[in-house]
Amino acid sequence: MLFEEKEFNIFTDFNEEEKQLFLAICSPESCSAGEIILEEGQMTRSLYIIDEGEVTIGLEIEGQTIVLAEMKNNDFFGEMSFLDGKLHSATVKATKDTTFFIVRKFSFDIFAKKNPEISKKLYENIIKTLLCRLRNTNTIIKELKEDKS
Repeated sequence: MLFEEKEFNIFTDFNEEEKQLFLAICSPESCSAGEIILEEGQMTRSLYIIDEGEVTIGLEIEGQTIVLAEMKNNDFFGEMSFLDGKLHSATVKATKDTTFFIVRKFSFDIFAKKNPEISKKLYENIIKTLLCRLRNTNTIIKELKEDKS
């Protein structure tokens, strides 16, 4: 696994009222262990937030699946496509029965106009997570380079 656990999540700094307001625009979904939630190359423009369960984020490279991350309650995925509108860069698979919330970008944009402080917190938490993942990737690249030396 490439990415380590972090000390914050998508709802860091949210009070309960803010969390419930945000969740009101989300669609609850569930899947069984082993089920693929989204595939690399798919377009959704949605953010997925795990309520309960676990998933893996993986890449298919030369016929092998490389697990990049394992995620659980209050972790999120799909943020890159949500933010930039491009295709998903990895496949997400449930490793346990999982319930999650999906927020679609168009719904969030409407919500953000009415709730700018909440949307600011959400974006800050996404940015903090992306920075954590980038720093971890930098560490991995350095370690790989040292292993080749």
